[in-house]
Amino acid sequence: MTVIRSIAFAVALALGSQSCDVAVSSAATINAVRLKECTTSSLRISVQSGDGLHHGVELISFSNVSGVSCRLSGYPLVEAILDSSRESGDDASIYTPAAPGTYMKAHDTQWAWAGGVDVGDTPLKTFVAPVIILTPHRGVATATLNWIDGPNGSGTCPAFNDVIIGIGGRSVTRFVRAYEPLCYEFDVTPIVEGSTGSMFVKADFSQKANDLADAKTFASSLRTEVASLHHELVHPKMFSITERMQAAESIQQSSEYILEDSPWPKLNASLKRVGQDCDSLGNNAIISLTQPGFGRAVRRDYLKLLASLSSLARVLSHVS
Repeated sequence: MTVIRSIAFAVALALGSQSCDVAVSSAATINAVRLKECTTSSLRISVQSGDGLHHGVELISFSNVSGVSCRLSGYPLVEAILDSSRESGDDASIYTPAAPGTYMKAHDTQWAWAGGVDVGDTPLKTFVAPVIILTPHRGVATATLNWIDGPNGSGTCPAFNDVIIGIGGRSVTRFVRAYEPLCYEFDVTPIVEGSTGSMFVKADFSQKANDLADAKTFASSLRTEVASLHHELVHPKMFSITERMQAAESIQQSSEYILEDSPWPKLNASLKRVGQDCDSLGNNAIISLTQPGFGRAVRRDYLKLLASLSSLARVLSHVS
């Protein structure tokens, strides 16, 4: 197991020069990031209140609580459940009860009062939300929910207590505040890296720049997957067979999303070699779950993949 234990460190050295910054996504980037989309079952979704003068703000946090890396991109689907009752307090006059079962959907907005994605002078029509990779157990991403809670022209507003937050076709309901007025400009910003709800992305939408960004994203994401598989091989008792199978399959499936038509032949060849090594390693790692005799083949394939990753890192450092 001595060789296996050195893998995480070796991978970090092999790709240490590559940036882990999140790039603006393109269709190719989404393919390059072959991690499965995060689901509500793999995330802890919470809201934290903030406020400004006549502005309602909620910071929506997505924390990966699973043992497998996953990805998020775009906007969460957010709807406020409008209240159909009237508050009995002194502020009752500013609320207008809504019809039972009424919802208000938040509009997708690149940037709002409390945060979003800053891409400098890039026109809004070209904006594509970044792809965010959440590492196992500690990856965090955020989005912000923004609205005006001061009176509108009529002097009254609908109110809400809870919001529905949807990711990947499923949703959760979270409490915001009791009888919160929702007057206008109900907006949600893109899911971004980290816990602040804001990030800056240098946008370059040329095909050549996007191809290079895709390759770097692939390399960075693969590093996470290799480290995850290594950890589960070294500590098998800490993980279920299903989790270990998912880690091995993630490595194997990466070969299906290799960028093969970039402007750099050497990069194409290097990526193809990495894909072949991933397929072999993932396949043998899956077989080793039921046939221990394949442990030697897994160690051999790890060394081959590390060599390929080192070569890929060198190629990426010279292309532009």
